[in-house]
Amino acid sequence: MSTLTISNLNDGTTTVPTTFVTNGSAKAWLNLNGTGTIAIRGSLNTSSVTDEGTGKYTQTYVSNMSNDDYSVSTSAGSDRGYIETVKVNRYNQFEPIYTNGMQVVTYSSSSSYYDTHFVLLQSFGDLA
Repeated sequence: MSTLTISNLNDGTTTVPTTFVTNGSAKAWLNLNGTGTIAIRGSLNTSSVTDEGTGKYTQTYVSNMSNDDYSVSTSAGSDRGYIETVKVNRYNQFEPIYTNGMQVVTYSSSSSYYDTHFVLLQSFGDLA
């Protein structure tokens, strides 16, 4: 494999250091329909999503994160007009954070597990 080493990228109007692109960009993202038969609307670095039961989903990465110290950002929304609560990376406090994907749980406003129409996940960190 060949390696191309450059310090800046330029699109004709803006110059950006390559470290900004490699260090500052999301390493994985997912837009998931979490209701019925779940369906990925769009994604990056996602090989699959598993429906683990009501309100529980597991995203598996194509390329693993280098360690479990990465950062995630999430949101969820309902077709019923309100925002659900989202708990990320673990189904409970005793499960580990994974380098090969992330787990997410969505709850209804009444704090019960709930399959939600929009599950949005973003992961930031270093790839292995």
